Formats: sequence, structure tokens, C-alpha cells
Amino acid sequence: MNIAKRLFIGLLTAVTLTVSAAAFEKTGTYTPGQFTDVTQTEWYATEVAGAYELGLMNGVGGGLFSPDGNVTVAEAITMAARASAIYNGTAIDTATDGEWYAPYVNYAVSAGFVKQGQFDSYDRPAKRHEVASIFKGAMPADYFTAKNEVESIPDVSEKSAYAADLLTLYRAGVVMGSDAYGNFFPENNITRAEAAAIINRVALPENRLSKALDKVSEDDAYLLVTSRSASMSNSQHGVKSGWLYDGRGGAPLTSLESSYSALVDISTESGTAYIREINKTTTGKVLLRTSVSLGKAAYDGAYLEFQNETGDSVYQLKVVDGAWQLLKADGSYTKLFDLGDTRAFYFYIVLDLDNNRAETVINGVSYGEQALCTSGDKTNLMNFRFATDEKGTATLTPGLIKMTVNYGVYENFDVLAAAKDSFPYGWTAFGGAYTASSALKLPKDSSAMTQFDPVSGKIIAEFLVWQPKGESFTYTLKSGTKTIALVSADENNYYVNGTKVYENYVKNLWYRFRLELDTETQNMLVKVNGRKADEVTFADNTTSVDNFVVSNLSDTEISMDTFKVYRYVEHEDYVPTPVKPAGEDKYTVGMNVCSLWVNELHAGWGTVSAHDDLTPVLGYYDEGNPETADWEIKYLVEHGIDFQAFCIYFGTDNMYDGVVNIDGERTHLYNGFMNAKYSDMSKFAVLWEAGNAASPTNFEAFKNNYVPYFIENFFKDDRYMTIDNRPVLCVFGWKDMAKRAGGEENVKKMFDYLEEEVKKLGFDGMIYLACDSSNNTMMNMGFDGSYAYNWGTSGSSLAYNKESILNSAKFTGMYTVPTISVGFNNIGWSGSETRHPMMSFADYAAAQKWVKEEYLPNYAKENWQKNFVMLSTWNEYGEGTYLMPTAGENGFGYLDALREAYTDEKADKAVNTVPTVAQKTRINRMYPAYRHLLRRNGEVNENADTSKLSTVASLEFTNRDGFGVANIEDGIEFTANGAFGVSKGDALIDKVISCDLTLDKVPAVRITMQAKKGEIAQLFFMTTDNMNPAEARSFKFEITSDDMAEYIINTSANSNWRGKIAKLRIDPVDGAGKSFGIKSIELLADTSSMPKEMMIDGQKVENFYKPLKSEKGDMLIAFDPRQAIDYRLDIFHVWDKDKGELTLNMKKHVIVLTVGSDKYTLDGATKDLGYKLPSVDGLPYLPLEKFCADVGYTYSVDEKGRINVTTDNKWYYDKVAERKDGEWKFDLIGDTEGWTSGFMGLSVANEGHMSAVSLSDSTDPTIMSAKGINLPAEKYVRLEYRVRYSYSGQYHKDRDTEFLTMYFITNNDQNWSESKTLKVKLKGKSSDGAWEEYAVDTASNALWKDTITQLRFDPFDAIGEIDIDYIRFVVDPNYVDPGEAPFAIRNGDAEGSTVAFSDTHGKIKIVKDPDNSNNRCYVLPCDDIQIWLYAKQSCTFKPGATYKVSMDVRLYGHGTDTALDPSFKGEILANMQYSDPDIGKNDHVIKNIFLTAGDGWKKFEFEFTVNPNSENRGADMFTIYSNPVNGIGVGYYFDNVVVEEILPD
Repeated sequence: MNIAKRLFIGLLTAVTLTVSAAAFEKTGTYTPGQFTDVTQTEWYATEVAGAYELGLMNGVGGGLFSPDGNVTVAEAITMAARASAIYNGTAIDTATDGEWYAPYVNYAVSAGFVKQGQFDSYDRPAKRHEVASIFKGAMPADYFTAKNEVESIPDVSEKSAYAADLLTLYRAGVVMGSDAYGNFFPENNITRAEAAAIINRVALPENRLSKALDKVSEDDAYLLVTSRSASMSNSQHGVKSGWLYDGRGGAPLTSLESSYSALVDISTESGTAYIREINKTTTGKVLLRTSVSLGKAAYDGAYLEFQNETGDSVYQLKVVDGAWQLLKADGSYTKLFDLGDTRAFYFYIVLDLDNNRAETVINGVSYGEQALCTSGDKTNLMNFRFATDEKGTATLTPGLIKMTVNYGVYENFDVLAAAKDSFPYGWTAFGGAYTASSALKLPKDSSAMTQFDPVSGKIIAEFLVWQPKGESFTYTLKSGTKTIALVSADENNYYVNGTKVYENYVKNLWYRFRLELDTETQNMLVKVNGRKADEVTFADNTTSVDNFVVSNLSDTEISMDTFKVYRYVEHEDYVPTPVKPAGEDKYTVGMNVCSLWVNELHAGWGTVSAHDDLTPVLGYYDEGNPETADWEIKYLVEHGIDFQAFCIYFGTDNMYDGVVNIDGERTHLYNGFMNAKYSDMSKFAVLWEAGNAASPTNFEAFKNNYVPYFIENFFKDDRYMTIDNRPVLCVFGWKDMAKRAGGEENVKKMFDYLEEEVKKLGFDGMIYLACDSSNNTMMNMGFDGSYAYNWGTSGSSLAYNKESILNSAKFTGMYTVPTISVGFNNIGWSGSETRHPMMSFADYAAAQKWVKEEYLPNYAKENWQKNFVMLSTWNEYGEGTYLMPTAGENGFGYLDALREAYTDEKADKAVNTVPTVAQKTRINRMYPAYRHLLRRNGEVNENADTSKLSTVASLEFTNRDGFGVANIEDGIEFTANGAFGVSKGDALIDKVISCDLTLDKVPAVRITMQAKKGEIAQLFFMTTDNMNPAEARSFKFEITSDDMAEYIINTSANSNWRGKIAKLRIDPVDGAGKSFGIKSIELLADTSSMPKEMMIDGQKVENFYKPLKSEKGDMLIAFDPRQAIDYRLDIFHVWDKDKGELTLNMKKHVIVLTVGSDKYTLDGATKDLGYKLPSVDGLPYLPLEKFCADVGYTYSVDEKGRINVTTDNKWYYDKVAERKDGEWKFDLIGDTEGWTSGFMGLSVANEGHMSAVSLSDSTDPTIMSAKGINLPAEKYVRLEYRVRYSYSGQYHKDRDTEFLTMYFITNNDQNWSESKTLKVKLKGKSSDGAWEEYAVDTASNALWKDTITQLRFDPFDAIGEIDIDYIRFVVDPNYVDPGEAPFAIRNGDAEGSTVAFSDTHGKIKIVKDPDNSNNRCYVLPCDDIQIWLYAKQSCTFKPGATYKVSMDVRLYGHGTDTALDPSFKGEILANMQYSDPDIGKNDHVIKNIFLTAGDGWKKFEFEFTVNPNSENRGADMFTIYSNPVNGIGVGYYFDNVVVEEILPD
């Protein structure tokens, strides 16, 4: 027996002497310092003293107590037995022939608080829960009087055997856990100090704790806000989805598509803000990580704030008197951080809503926890904002932002301070670990660790790892010092807790690990790349984890990323289990899926929020959430859909050919589907998005990077879709794939290789499907079939779907998989002026019937083709092609039709389950469900009411004069009632027409005709700029009556409806043997005098709708944010769609208008409007004259009837008008003059320069100019800068200093590259605050030519800051404006040495004339792909000038086939490009010529006139091009190009 054991027994013997006392009494006196290892400052000092004085514990000898030492099971039972005996006044006979503890165990068994055989060993250390249960059982039930309200213990499951015992002790104050939340760590060994505390509190009730535990949220862990770029811009939609912009105190804006970057406050009357609205959040621990930069001299008044539902501040961190200060509930501030010279800040802010406190960390330093400004029910979050106040004129530039809720860890290293080797707060690096490129980098023998609040219950732990050379690493998930899960790797395999879970991983590939830990069973499911790899037992028992360590054990560097640890919450009301319908296995049905709905990582839900019909039945759901995926799986499975073809957007670390990876946050396949509960009931396939993401440029990249990725992430998954044991791979953007790969034969080689590789896995090959109509190029690339991603705007037509499928099927070299589309109503993403129809449910059902009964039996020949159908598309809400159930009238209509078509079941409302409010809340976190943007619905067109329109031009079909007719049996009969006939093919009738108005002024066309109901008619329009009929310049409409009827075409549905009309052609029916009649075609327009155009501060504003005059004579305009009417009038508007309430917040006033009400409020006072406020197409009208009078603006109407408004911002626009092209002075506060950056915070403060500060750890900070700057290159001889700067952390380690680099692109070359740069070397790494001037000659780069259309300024390849006083291009004093010189084509006869024409796709060159070796000409050859071959030359046209063009043209080849049959026919067209304000585009297709290969050289001549209103010469371009034939480009020769201006007599 060891000394400690003897001391323990001795203690017990001494205690036995006092057994006659039936209560706990002191038997000794403890002197502080008696035990040298128990200092008075330790939490357990009093507990040790109490246990000692009660005679229940003693030291271990040598003046030591050993507070951290273990207590064995035997010792715990003995102490509890003694306590029980003392309390009950009984004696324990300690005589024994066995183990010393036997009498105490026997007593405990007889007393009933220990069971015989309960413990595997009495000599092992006792667990905390064991000791607690022993002591609880040792005393009577009424002994532990409750004094604390405790309902649960965070790390103790209610199902555990000891849960009730612990709750009793918690409520009695005997134990209260090891932290503020009450975590007990029940599986840990109990220490002697902890045992002393329990003994002391058991024995003496007065020593028990009275304490309220901190609350722990029972809600899920979820991502609330994220961002990929520091820019707040969202293309044409304004600010990013979920955000609002309040610019009342900032520089005026005139466009919704403005650059949103820095908040620059230039007003002392109002502030500025970016406001991120969120769904009301009342519980959870919200972690905000973000960065900001402040203006050098303008910073007071900048703040970060969370507000509640009533607009009160819950948390506010503000710059006051040059310091970051925290707002308190009483309105005062607590100083945290003096700014000094620091202007860049990284914030880590934790809001614990359940416990009403926050922790603030600034630049890595924690300033502790402080109370929130609110309490009780007022502690809720409704928005967060970056802002400036109304008093100051601060400049604040937001960086990346991420908000998570209830995660232990969520770290993907993207929101980091802008400093080299920055590390996230709460992480510790060892041995040189660092972060770069949004990943954790672990060099040789380095490691990193992080600690976090304990996570208990069912625990998810995730991470990614990249081992370029098969390096060894470890990931150790722990509870305190106990290892729970040890993930490790050797050169070939992965292990967890020593168990091999994955064999033969591929080097140089990212792998995804997910551990699903169950603390009740002490087992974990290991997933690798989304697949179940193995089930492994915990390395040590625990009920929680609170830290992990990652280490690189090899000589070469590895990367790790996307670490997550969180509690998985099981919900009783989870998605109901899907029930497969009978007969679902008869057809193979696939669904296109567009996974772009992680809010803020694409256009986001805000873009569709204005449109009720685009609201999913799931709400504005969160992708990446397995519960979302399970709802989708339920709907798909129960309606007969077998697999989802997920759009996959590949990225690499080297443009197209590097290590493949996918943005982890926006991958619904990985985060949602693969972790969904019901994913085994469904299948998935990859829809490779090669059009808008990466695909390889060479075979080696495909072989080494893409193929392993496909196999390891997709094809090894049992859930991957196969047909005939062949994985299905779909490709969108096959043309881009072929172009990048260098031709179809290279793609074929890649596909063949992949096919052989999958055979090694046991498959029988691949099935490759391309999204498009079948053609020869696809076939040559190796595609087995094609199908449509959608059929465009005409896809709503049943007839068009059939026609399109059959047209594709005419190409028999590959199979066309039938795809039925429902339309293309892209009003969400495009913001187009009108919406397009969706297919009716009846037609959709009929379409599927046609596919089943007619198409498949006749066209599907091979086994894989039989009964195989693709569907378009699940969730393209932005483009308006969706089958997913919606909350509107569409509901489950499309899915019900599919269920009836492809299963044996009928539509059944019982299976069409809609989520409850609670269920929807869990999957609708990231977008504020209540925020519906104010946008035109496109459903109501003021011009659709033809009673308000007049006929401005028409074709009357009463006589034959001037009509062209084709494909009509026995001609056509013209009568007083119209023209009648029967088609003998695709009938067409056309005639020249003229109209005084440009087509953009003609909002509708009325056609009076008849044909059989269900037929599709088509109206083509040709303009003076383009006389060629084309699908893009046509309208299709369905015949809805067998009788003569009127059909109104809303012309805004076609963006090409511009220019001057020249001819109309109508194809009344499609196909032969069909009767028709046409009476008239009328162009309709509003000829009233009230113009749409108005002027605000001297700026022209073109309203979409004409102003409306009320019955009282008030002038009203539609309040249209797409026209930036709010920005132009200096308004921050808030639209409550449910109430129809528009709030106009201004610097000094607040106006509230309500649709349908004759009252409004001004600064809270109710006023009479005099009429009920109308609306149009979802937009409320603004009573403009009344508004101007209320807020003090000047309102007038000029002689043209045009409204003129002058606001307080007129001075600003006057200043902007003074600027010169090619010069940026940054002398207007808040105006970056069109320069933007996603990597640097840009601001222009009152010092008269632009400041740029790195916002991330990117060492490639770029600053982009506005597009379309249109600088004639030859005009400028020098680029000059004046800057001051400081930088560090250079990307190029070998450089002594960096370069100022100006990239440029031109109208002829839109690719950014190092070859098109102007560089000048900086003098050092810092200018020490002094201004330095630099200049570089434009002649230093031979590619400085043509018209410069955009610039990109890289101040350095490093991290730092730069102030820019000016950027300016110096004009050549000898420059002559080409507009003043005669027009001349350069080397038009090809006899000069310079190839004066550039090309887009081919390789233009000068060659010998094939008919005359003494003559030279141009040739533009082609590869075997579908392309339009352009030959271009920049030029300068004169507005209003008329030109005569002459050239010789000849066909060269069809793709690579240059031995053309003489009958081969091609088409060459002339496109004179210039900026045309009347049609809103540059293209003007003037003339075309058809020629055959046998024609040889043909003369091509025409004339054209440049629009007199054309002002911008930067887009001028002389262009000819060829149209492809049968999906393959046509090469051609051309020579003797002459352009002459026709001068007036």
C-alpha cells in the first residue's frame, strides 16, 4: 500500500472516532499555508480547508495536498460512505481481511447508493459524474434543498444515467460546473480539489453555491452574413443582397449601378451607412469578424452598430475624440482604443444575446466583456451597420465581413487584418505557421491551435487539407488535454484514432474531412469528401470538445482551411421522410440545379425579392444547409425525379490549370446535399460550368488536376448518378471548354482519358452530355448527347419546346435528351423592363406526355437513352426558369405534372408539404425575409393599355402592293378583310415600313390575325442599321383563338427593339398545310406631349413611365429606384411592401407615403394629399411638385413640358462637369471618379487626394477605373502620378522595391495581361509621408494603341497604403483629332507590311491571292468550332456623315476544311460599330452578302450614315464578319477595302 493510501485510511480511522455525532462537525483546524501547494488565491482554498476541518480529507504527506491529483473510485466511495454514516449517526466496521476499501464499498452497497459490480475497478481514477452520483445517492433525497434554477447542463445529455443526479446537485448548489455556462465535463477524472469542494458542500449546506448559470442557446449553428469581396456593389442591382445604402451624408450618386466602397461623409447634417438587415435574432452567440479602414484625418463619428427591431442600439463601437469607444446603456462611452496613427482595424466582436454581454477585440487585443446597451426583450438584432454620424465627416471603408452564430469554430481565413502573416484572433501559431490566400499554411514542423467554448452533444468537426507531396499531418480534436479524435496521414492513407479510414488518397488534391461525433455513444462517423468512410470510437471518453491542434510532420509545406466545430441540434419537427411513389423507377429523370443562392456570394435573394411569384415555398432559403437539401430531396423524390445535376463552378490556384478547388461556402452539393439525412434516397451528377468558371487549357492539367478531383469527390460516391454503369457528366459552356483546350480534338483526348480512368473503378465508361442543341463540333469533342439547360424566353411555348428538341434531334451524330423548359422570366437578375411568360401547367403536362409517348419511343435507341429525361430547371429564380414549388399561385403545379408523367401515382396534395414557420426559420437565416426591394414587377406596362396609345405606322394586308411572300400554296389572297392563305412550309410575308419615331418610343405592336389555336406566330423586325431577319430581332406569340383576334406584343421584352424601323416580316404559322389570315400590323405609341424625360440638377433622367397628372393637377412620377430616383433626390428610402408604405428619409425631413391613401406624413404631421396615391407596376407614385415644396427643392416645367428639379446637390454636378478625359485629380470629397477596388479601401477626403488602404492579406491589390473611359491611345504621350505610400509583405521576395503598374485594355483587346502595362519603379518601400512624382512614356509599350477602354492600377504587389494626388495622361501637343481628318482604312489592299486588321477568334494574316500570286490579300481561317469570325479596324466616324464602302470577299474554308465544294454557301456581313444613344448599343449590321465557294471573289458594296447624335468616338470600329454554318465557323479572304465619306454637294 502506498503512502497516500495509508494516509487516507488513517484519516478514515480518525474520523471513525467521532461517529457518534449524527451531524458534521469540525474535528480539526486548518491553518492557511498548511499545504504548500494550496495558495489562498486558488478557488479551492476554502474548500480544501473545510474538508480538512470536517475530518473528511487530509494531505498526501510532505505538507502537500495535491489538489490536481486524482481520486480513485474506492476513495470516492469511502468518502461518501463516511459522509452518509456521519449524517445517519451510524458506524462503519472497518475490520477487513480484504482490500482496505471493502467495508466502505459494502456499506455503500447496503445503503443502496452503489450497486454490486457497478465499477470495473475500484483502483482507477474516478470520473466526475461518478463521484457526483455517489455523493448524491449517499444522502437522503430531501437532503439537497434546491436553491438554484437549473433546467439543463450543457455537456450532460438528458438521456445519461447520471443526468438527474447532477441536476439535483446543481439545483442544491453542491456543484455548478467548471465554467460560467455550467459545463461539468463529466467524463474527466475528478481532482482532489474538486472532491474537497463536493465534500465540503455536501456536509455543510451553508457552503453551497447560490448562482445563476449563463444561458446557452439551444438554436442551431449557422452562417448569418458572409462576403467574398470588400466591395459593397452587386452589379446592376445596387448594393449587395441583404444590404441597404444610406447616402444622405455622402457624395451624390446618379445610378443604382454606382461603385459602393468607402463611406465618405461630406455633410454635417446627415450621416452615411451600409445597413445589413437580418431576420430578428433573439438568441445565440453572434460572432462578427470584419475590418475597416478610416480616413487619415476624417474619422470621428465612424461607427459599427447592431440595432434592434425598434432601432435602438444594442451594441455600438464608435470613434469619439480619436478613439474607439463603446456605447453604454446610459448613453456614455467607454474608451477602448486610441487611434494614434492607426487607420486599419480588424474586429472580432462577440454578442452573447442570451447573457446580454459582448466582447470586443480590436487588432488582436481583447477589451473584455461589457454589457449590451439593451436588456430583456429589447435585446434582439434586426440590423448591423457600418456608418458615420450626422455631426462628423468621417471616412470609413468596410472590408470583408463574416457573421456566424453558435459556432465553436468557423474559420476559413478570409476575414483577416491587412498585414503579412496575420492570424485569426483566438488562434496560436507555432514553428512558423502563417496564413495566406485565405488558407492556413503549415511549413515543416509547424502547428497551430485554437481554443473555444465547449461544444457538447452531437458534435460536427470539419476541415480541409491539401498535401502536395503526401505529407504527414495531424488534426487533434480535444477536450482539455484529452484527445478525442486524432486524424493523421502517412504518404498514402488517412487514419482516425489509429484506424485506417481512407486508402490511397491522391497527392496535390484538397480533401474534405467531416467528423460526426456522438457523445452519448462515444463513437464518430468519419466522412471524407462527403462520403462515409468509417465509424470510429472516441480516443477517450468525453461529452464535449474545446480545442484542436493541427501539425505538419513533414519537410514540405501543407495547407489547411475551413475549420468548423459546432453542435448539431436534432429537431423533432425535421423534414418528413420522403416516400417514393410507385413506378418511379420506370424513368430516369434528371434536374438541372443552379446552386447560387448563398446570399451575398452571388446576386442573392434581394434581386428577386420584389416579385411575389419568385418566392420559393421554402422561403429565401440558405444553401449549404442539410435541412434545406432534405426539403429539396423530399420534393424531388416524391415527384419522380431521380437526380440533381448540380452546377459546379471550378476554381484553381492558377487561372484554369492549377490545383482544383470550389468555393466552400457556396457549394450546396458539398455542405447541403452530401450531409442531408435523406441523400441516400437520391442521386447527384455534376453540371460542369465551363462557361463561367474554370476548365483546363491542356491535357496535363486535366489529367493531373481535374480527373483526380472528379474521381475523389464525385465518381467514388455511391450517390453519383450512373446509367448503364456509366457516370453522367454534363457540361455547360462546351464552346468555352473547347476554346480553352485549343480545339475539339483536345477535349476528345481529355474525355477519352477520363473514360479509361473510371473503368479502373469498375464503371463501363462515361456518358457526356452538353447543354445545347446537338451539332458536329460537340460530337467531335466526345459528347454522347445534348440537352437544353433551358430554351430561352420562348421556352414557355409548348410548340417551341417540341420544335427545339426535334431540330436538335435532326443531327443524328449524337443523341438529344429531351428537355422541357418552362420559360425564361429573367426579371430578377436582369432587372429587365418586362417579364416573360411561364408555361401553363396544362401545357407542361402535355409536353411530358409528348416526350413519353412520341419522342422517346421514336428517338431513344441505345439503352441509356431509353426513358431518360432532363428537366429545366430546379431553382433558376433569377433567370426565371424554375420548377421548385413557389409560394404563389404556381405552387407544386409543375412537380405534380411530373409525378403523374413519370410515376404510377397521381398528384397528391398530401405529399406537397409546406414548411411550418419554425421549420422555415431554420433554413431562412441569411436573407431578411421581410425585405422586399422596390422594383418594377414587369407585370403591368402602362403601354399595355392600348386605349392610351395611337397607331403611328401600320401594314394593312388589303392589297398585294409591296408585300414579299414565300411558302404559301397557290399564292395568297388579299381582301378587304385581310390576306388569307395556306402554308406549304414556313410561310412568311414581309414589307417595308417607315415610322417617324425610333423603336424605343414604340412600346407595343398590335397584330390582327387568325390561325388555329395553339399555333406559334413570329414577327421579325429589321432596322435601317440591320436588314437581316434574326431570331434575336423577333417576337413569338401563341394563337389563342381560331377566330380573327388582336394580339398585343410588349416590345420592351426584346432589348433589340431600337433604332429606325425598315421592314416587318410575319411568319403566321410554322409548317405546311396550315390556314391563316392577317388583317394588319400596327406600331403603337403614346403621342401625348408629356415627355418621360426630366432634369434633376442639370442631369437628364429618362423615366420608364411618363409622369402622371392627378385629378387635382399635381404632377406625379413613378418612384423607381432602378432609375436612381432616390439617389438623385438625396433620399434614403425604405419600402414596406406589405403595407404599401414608402418612407423617404432626407437630411432634414421624413415623408411617409402610402399607396391607396389620400394622406401622407411630413415629419410626423399628417397632411392631405387630395387624392389616393396611385401606383404603377408595383411602384408608388411620388407627388413631385408637392414633395419639392415640402423639402425646399426648386420645381419647374420648361417649354417642352419637361420637369426640372434643383436640389441642394447642384454644386456637385457642376463640379463634375469641369473634368477632363484622361485626368483624375480627386479634388471632390467622396468621389473616387469611377475608380473601385475589392482589395483596397478607397476614399477621397478633404485633403484633395484619393487614399487606398489594403483591406486583406492579398498581395495583389487592384484598383479599377470605370469601364468605357474611351481614351484614344495616340492622343497621349505620357502617364504621370503624384503619390505617397508605404507597403510591406511583398509578393516578389527578390524585388528591392515595387512598381506602379497601370494595366490597360483596348476596344480590340479586352484581355488583361502583363504585356499591356505601363510600369514605373517606386523609389522605396515608403515615401515617409512625402509626395513623389512619377512618369512613364506611353511609347514604352508598343501595344498602347487603338482606344483604351479601361485601366487597372496596381500600386504595388504588397500590402500597404497609398495616397494618390493625381493620375493623368499628358496629351501629345501635335495630336490631331481624327474627327477632323479624312477617314482612311489602313492597308486596306494588304500590300503593306502591317496586318492592319485585328481578329477575335481566328488568326488573321496577309497571304497571296489564291487567283493571282502577284496580289496580296487578307485571310481569316477557322477551327472546327461554332464561332463568328470578325476582322476589325479601329477608326473615327463623323456624326451625321455618310460613307460608301467597297471591298472584295471570297470564301476560304468551313472550319478546317479548305477544300470546299463549289456549292458551299456562306454569308459575310458588315457591322459598323459606334456608340449610338438612340439604340443603346454599338452594333450596326449594315449589309450582308451571300456567296458560294464557286463564286470566287465577289464585290461587297454598301453605304451607311452615322447617327448625328453619336458623340462618344471610343467605340468606333470598322468590322466585317462571317456567320457559322451548321455550327462551324466560316473562314474567308478579303481585299481592297475602301471607305469614302460622301460629301454633300
